[in-house]
Amino acid sequence: MKRPIAALFGAATVFGSAVASDVLLPGAINGDIHPPFREYEDLSTNPISLADFHLGRLYYTYTERVRRDGFLAVEQKLNTALAVAAPGAKSGAVQSVALFYLAHGYAPEALAALEQGDSRPEFDFLRGVASYEIGRFADAVQILTVERLRNEAVVKPWLALALDASGVHTKACEEAQAAPSSPSGTPAREFAQFHLLLAECAL
Repeated sequence: MKRPIAALFGAATVFGSAVASDVLLPGAINGDIHPPFREYEDLSTNPISLADFHLGRLYYTYTERVRRDGFLAVEQKLNTALAVAAPGAKSGAVQSVALFYLAHGYAPEALAALEQGDSRPEFDFLRGVASYEIGRFADAVQILTVERLRNEAVVKPWLALALDASGVHTKACEEAQAAPSSPSGTPAREFAQFHLLLAECAL
């Protein structure tokens, strides 16, 4: 019986270690972290558009900040920025808190933060990612197939994985094969899972 790629965690982890330098750490050695996230002060005023999303690099930015300042200190600073943001200027702060939690494996907390966001594509995408990460695959599929996300290249690998995990393998293969051949913005683990799915689709 076919096993969804999401269940192949061990294999994905091993493969992910081989591609991590290309996917998770581009430019990191030179300090080339995603510019809008270089300083905390930018977080509430410079949200990243969906076209510029590079989740691997963004996750690395937050893990490096935690390594430098400590998890609780970074969490407090980001949540404080969200709490004091003006109603019309919350988007960057919401996005930042959600990315911080996703980078550290706290998808439920990311979803809670995203409840304060609006229906812009960037928030829909992160809701879909968070739903996938906590195993709500049907929810992830529903979110990632809304019309405003349908033609976004960054979405397709996640949609393919969510469909496969939901047991819709044929549709998952269609989405995977329509995705960029090397979705470099995808974090290492999901990048590996995506390529395992592509390999299975080719059989």
